[in-house]
Amino acid sequence: MTALNLFIRQPYTKVEEAELAIVQSVLDTVMAQNQNPYRINVLTGHQAYDQDSYKVAYEQQSGKPFNPTEFRLTRQAQIDNCDAMIIVNTGISEGTSFEVGYNIFSGKMAPMLFLVKQNNPIQTAFLQELDEISDATYVSFDHVDKVEAPIRLFLSHIAGLKSDSAISAVG
Repeated sequence: MTALNLFIRQPYTKVEEAELAIVQSVLDTVMAQNQNPYRINVLTGHQAYDQDSYKVAYEQQSGKPFNPTEFRLTRQAQIDNCDAMIIVNTGISEGTSFEVGYNIFSGKMAPMLFLVKQNNPIQTAFLQELDEISDATYVSFDHVDKVEAPIRLFLSHIAGLKSDSAISAVG
């Protein structure tokens, strides 16, 4: 069974209950695909976090006190080990730009799925139209129920890429 390592980027700052619910729904939708037909490993965790809870979760998961440098290094290592990124846009932060930029310009080039909540377009020019330089897909949604099909399609795409690279490595 193919294993997919996913980096799911969620906003942490200025997040309210509605945004947390959207992010949690996306995480639940991704995990509903686990074992069907691939095993999913979410490197960034299975829970939606806000600006306070992500620091606590980091400390619990890493066993280290939170500080920006260690957090950044942990995130870079997660990106280095991911097969794909899913970016949930309910409010893009500087961290999103940093992590997407790291993915692209470090040479990792993991495919990315941007889930963009309608009426909350991506404001950062750096994050717009990345499909011209990378494997980036943008999906606008008005209700979180609309992301299930695009997530399934994206995961299938990633599994196909992973299978193709395994075949290339053998041949």
